[in-house]
Amino acid sequence: MTTPTGYTLDFSQITLVDLPRVGGKNASLGELFNALGPKGVPVLDGFATTAETYRRLLQENGLEARLRTLFADLDPEDLGQLEMIAQYRATVVLAFREVADALAAQVRLVEQRKAQEAQVAALQDALHLATLHYTIGLANYIEVLDAA
Repeated sequence: MTTPTGYTLDFSQITLVDLPRVGGKNASLGELFNALGPKGVPVLDGFATTAETYRRLLQENGLEARLRTLFADLDPEDLGQLEMIAQYRATVVLAFREVADALAAQVRLVEQRKAQEAQVAALQDALHLATLHYTIGLANYIEVLDAA
């Protein structure tokens, strides 16, 4: 079953028959998932974007035309050009990785802050309860200090 948008397929939906739709690697991952998963071999689930999705991406905002213009003068025999493109690609990949790492670090910081806020709230509740116990005579002042 495809997603409502039809842009992706879950690995459980992919077989070698889908090779033209999702490419060789994704078709192989679908086969792997479907063959080994039922036998108890742990295989990570995932999804593949379809070739139609990629083509649509290229159509959006004239991306295909812009890419064709960029690569129109590319000489595949010119090693200098190919090296420059490889370096550019590596730079872009690294930039995306750094952004992903920064976003993950931000998520971790938010989670840590929430945990610390919960811990502070629990300690405040314990101090409040100890103070109440002291006020009504159920605890001594040392026990209140221990709660703080």
